[in-house]
Amino acid sequence: MGSRRRHTLLPVTLLLTLLAVFACGKPAGDSFFRSAGSARSEGGVYRFDIDFEDSTASYALDIAARLVASRFPNGSLDLDIRLLAPDGTSTIERLELPLAEGACLRMRHGSGSVTDISWRWRDFSPGGGRWSFLIQPADPAQARALQGLGFSYELNETRNDGKR
Repeated sequence: MGSRRRHTLLPVTLLLTLLAVFACGKPAGDSFFRSAGSARSEGGVYRFDIDFEDSTASYALDIAARLVASRFPNGSLDLDIRLLAPDGTSTIERLELPLAEGACLRMRHGSGSVTDISWRWRDFSPGGGRWSFLIQPADPAQARALQGLGFSYELNETRNDGKR
């Protein structure tokens, strides 16, 4: 009788183990930061490669910058962003990101000369696969005033069709 009970518990234990393993998926988001030095070694391009495994998910994308705000006389950071899709197609867009207090100011360092700022860039439904985001300051003077760029993505709570 003891042997029979062990044989019954084995499939239940195996099922619970499998559920625990498959319930622990990849995180619903991540953040990355590249220093200006790493971008200089890549021709001035900050590259972020992301694997979006869930083809039905929608993500909120943010861009962050560590910079010396006083070296941006027009009060904005202009970035050219090239998106490379898994199928090899690409699109390019230019962003003008404000350096005003209205942007999401994360912190000021020391005397306030170096600032971390982040912006919500867009909602993004990638359809799965590995995407590359190549971000480059549009103005070489701005590139020299940057200390680094960051990129983050976070799973939106509700998909575009309103379902969870």
